Amino acid sequence: METIERILADAMPLIRLAAIVLVVLVIWRWRAGSGWTGVPASSIHVIDGDTFSVLLNSGQRIKVRPTGYDAPELSQKGGRMASSEMRRMARRGLLLKERHYDVYGRVVADVRIGIDGKGGSLAGHMLRSGLAHSLSQSGFVRFVSTLGPRLAGRGIWKNSWLGLRVTNPRVHRAAKAWMQRHHGA
Repeated sequence: METIERILADAMPLIRLAAIVLVVLVIWRWRAGSGWTGVPASSIHVIDGDTFSVLLNSGQRIKVRPTGYDAPELSQKGGRMASSEMRRMARRGLLLKERHYDVYGRVVADVRIGIDGKGGSLAGHMLRSGLAHSLSQSGFVRFVSTLGPRLAGRGIWKNSWLGLRVTNPRVHRAAKAWMQRHHGA
């Protein structure tokens, strides 16, 4: 009996190590199967506040459009601020989960801040920072999701009573397209 106890005592460090390795492998496999991909900052090029490209191992670049928010165009009030904030967040690396492709051929993805995603949702950050509009289907939800920054006068909502003078990027793009079609501008 004493021999079995001694053998088990001698084997205990090895058993603990095997258990730790098993747990790490299970977590790694679960994470790999979850559809999330960590992208280091060195592979990210920010285009504007809601579009960036990722350099793949093949040398190809793909454009990515994060879900959940719409940042002002570079030519709009706050567009450069949103782009700058996107660049700042990208320096931490990003965690992506592909959803689909949009009409422009961009990958539409859920995006989290940090290569491990621990920085939280990029959309939530941009909305709380006052640098984006919500993409919710409900006008009420879109308004409420930006109410904090509107009341605080942060980002694009600065110097605009509740943001009533702020042009939604979708409206800005539509007006720009109309001008190009009808006036060649």
